[in-house]
Amino acid sequence: MRALSATEAFTPALERTKALLRPYSLRRWLKLSLVAVVAELGGQFNLPPLGGRGVSGGHSQFSGGAALRMQPHLLALFTALGLVLLVVSAICVYYGSRMQCVLLEMTATGETTIAPLWRKHASHTWRWVGLKLLAVLAVAVALTIVLAAPITYLARTGGATAPMAATPAAVAIILFFVLIVLLLIFLTVALFWALRDFVLPCIALEDASLTEALAQARQMVRAEPGACLGYLGMKLLLTVGAALVAEMALAVGILLAALPLAAVGLLAWRLQYHGALFGQAVAYTTLALLALALLVVTVVGAVSVIGALLLFYQAYALYFLGGRYAVLGDLLEPPAQPMPQPEPGMPA
Repeated sequence: MRALSATEAFTPALERTKALLRPYSLRRWLKLSLVAVVAELGGQFNLPPLGGRGVSGGHSQFSGGAALRMQPHLLALFTALGLVLLVVSAICVYYGSRMQCVLLEMTATGETTIAPLWRKHASHTWRWVGLKLLAVLAVAVALTIVLAAPITYLARTGGATAPMAATPAAVAIILFFVLIVLLLIFLTVALFWALRDFVLPCIALEDASLTEALAQARQMVRAEPGACLGYLGMKLLLTVGAALVAEMALAVGILLAALPLAAVGLLAWRLQYHGALFGQAVAYTTLALLALALLVVTVVGAVSVIGALLLFYQAYALYFLGGRYAVLGDLLEPPAQPMPQPEPGMPA
């Protein structure tokens, strides 16, 4: 398979996505979309929010000595809730990371039976989770280094509550700080995209160790830094554009689904005035069922649209990488089998 540029990978990725969803049926579409959505939602770490009133020197009911005077039962409750959330998050990260491996091979091979792929990638999941954990720690250290100085300054001077003079120097400092934060956000997104798109295939398809997978990804980036940067930039543009299109499609779909349901609901609401207690019970029951139906339609529509987009993103990443990674390229475009040679003495 020849190496494709960021723009050339678009068309074969779209065709691969359509091939995965064929033959079109709601059950097949929802199954593959759920795989993609679970892989996206559960396969990532979320950093805790930084800053806030307590950090910046503002007055908070749990800042300073108030935290020490917190009631023991509240402290125990918050600790228990924190532990529960930690366990639930860890479970989601594990299953989502494992599903990312499944999604990758499913897209590369066209195999849509999930159970065998799920069992196959059990041994790869911990390696992938460990790599993402290292990346999260690296990002946390970088954020701490960048934010430590301004947060410490604000905490010592009370700058969060004291009025700041709008001098050119102050405005320049604020703009510089905002640009640094935005740059860090972009670099963080690019880092996790690079790990998933360039490193994970080596782990999932070849059972490579972290050292081997990182070395192969580093070698590819060094060989074509411009192409890799162009790919990340194109993926960012596609993400923004697809998000806008998906929101519009979902809004139109929900509106079209809500119109007939609203008509039936209005009819049921008017009937309550003519049926006394029985009519009111029927009207309220009908309205509750219609609200439930609208909720189901909304969830199914969102999963279907978002899942199809995520399938395309995975196919797009694989086709960009395929020409630079022979194992993956042979899965996407199997090489032609050589013609059998005639035996000696046999007519050609």
